[in-house]
Formats: sequence, structure tokens, C-alpha cells
Amino acid sequence: MMFRRVFASMIVAFFVTAAHAAKPIVQPMPLGENLAVEIVLNQQEVGVDVSQTNAMAAGGGLLGALIVAGVDNARTKNAEERIVPIRDLLIAYRFNDAFERELRAKLPSEGISTTPVFTVQNTSLGAIDAQNNRQAAARAFVLTPRYAFDNRFAQMTVRVNAQMVERQPKSNGKIKAVIGFNRSYTFQFVLPETSDEPEVNVKAWTAFGADALTAMLDEGVRQSVDMLVFDFSQEGRKQWESYDRKASVRLAGRSYPGLTVREAPEWVWARAGKGWLQAMNGYRIAAALPVPAMVPDAATGAEMPAKVESPATP
Repeated sequence: MMFRRVFASMIVAFFVTAAHAAKPIVQPMPLGENLAVEIVLNQQEVGVDVSQTNAMAAGGGLLGALIVAGVDNARTKNAEERIVPIRDLLIAYRFNDAFERELRAKLPSEGISTTPVFTVQNTSLGAIDAQNNRQAAARAFVLTPRYAFDNRFAQMTVRVNAQMVERQPKSNGKIKAVIGFNRSYTFQFVLPETSDEPEVNVKAWTAFGADALTAMLDEGVRQSVDMLVFDFSQEGRKQWESYDRKASVRLAGRSYPGLTVREAPEWVWARAGKGWLQAMNGYRIAAALPVPAMVPDAATGAEMPAKVESPATP
């Protein structure tokens, strides 16, 4: 199971970084009418992002590589064991459904497309097959959501990676995917107090309970999609060239890198980096949030969370 998750992450990384343009391509306003939007739902349960060991610190060479591989495998194994009680609490949480609903509701916009055409791939391998078999659009806005903890379990992150992909047939019949835009929109919940012991942090997350964790994840989904839509608005696009390596934002006495984009007493958005490395990051201190009421869906009659508008919505 653990190997399959790691392998899937490697496949996604290969898929989304196959070929970058020399520099980010200026994107039209809007991105396009009847824009092809591909949602790649490659994650079935909450993950752990394990930091990688610096190979140079291990001395380099074959021995260094073996040491690094052993250390990273041990870290991954330990993280996968520690996250089990959190996964148990979230076993009924349908992250992919929540993200797809939010994207379908908010992506139609003047900065992206008023009439997007959505395609959903339930695995990263399915997305690659569609591309290789020329079943994918020649130009597409590819969105890949993820939710995970860091390996210290100090923070819980909801992220959507967005790419504008141009697919060009090569003379050998294969498809060359050129990425003209690549940016992540991340919303992080940070524990009010963290320990150097990951096990202690895990207990702090489980103490919130299933309802509170679910409400935080729903908020992270809303906020990350709000950041994405805002970034392609006229106001957001004016900030694409903004950069100040010394800039920082503050929240609850903590400092995070980036220029302030939006803020409220409970959360803040920051724009950090430039060019290919620019990203938008949101931060909030982890706390029990109101759980939305369940209402029947008009189309299916199934119980669904009531729609909640994030205060960050433009």
C-alpha cells in the first residue's frame, strides 16, 4: 500500500513537470472560452509529505545514495504508521468530491472561463493514458488537488496545483506536453503549539475529532480554490510580477514569507516567490470550526454539506 502511494506520487510529479516552457507564458484574459479543465483526482486518503534527505550530507556517491534511500524509507514508514489514527477519523471524508464540487462552482469566472468544460480523471495514470492516446485536449487547464500532513505533523495542508498545458504531437507519434504556467495554491492549518515529537502532534490532531478535522479540510478546500480564482482575476494578475524576498505576513504572532494578499483575524494569504517559483499560500491556526449543516442535494436527494461561502471569496 505504501509503495503504491509513493509510486503514484512519482507518476504525478513526472506528469506535471514533463516539459516547462523556458519561462512562464503570458496567459490571456480569460484563459479561454469553453476552456478544457482537467481535474486529476489521484489521492484516495490523506497523505504525508516526507521531507527528503540531502544526499550531499550523506557524503555523495553510491554509499551516500544508499544511506539516503534507507533514511527516507524509514521516515516514510514511520510517518505512515503515525498517521493511521488520523486516517481512521477521516475514513468517511470525501475529499475528492468536495474539491470537485468547489471547482465546478467557482471556476466559471471572467478570469478563467465563463464556460469551462470539465473532465475528471480518477487516477494520475488515467490522465497520462488519456494524454498519450490523444484523448486529452490540445490545450488544457490541469488541476491536481492534494491534502496531507508534514512528516512532523505540525501542519495540515490542502493544495491545488494548476497548470496550463499545451500538447503537441511529435514526429514519432508521441505527445510533448509543454507547461506554460505552473502554480500551487495552498492553505495550511498549523497547530497552536507544536512538539518536537511527531507522536505528540498526532495526538493534538486526533483530539480535535472527526467533525472538526472535516470542517478544517472543507475550509481548506474553499480557501485554496478561492485563491486560484482570485489569482486569475484582474486584481490577482496585477500581482504576478510582485516580489519582495524580505516581505512577510504575520498571524497569531508567527511570521510567514510573502507579500500580504488578503487577511482576516483568523487567516492570511501570502504571495511568495517569483516566476516559476511563485505560489500563493494561506495560513490559519488549527481550531474547531463550525460544522456545516447537511441538506438534501436538489439533483440526487443525497445528504450534502450546506454551501458555505468563504469570507475570502472575491
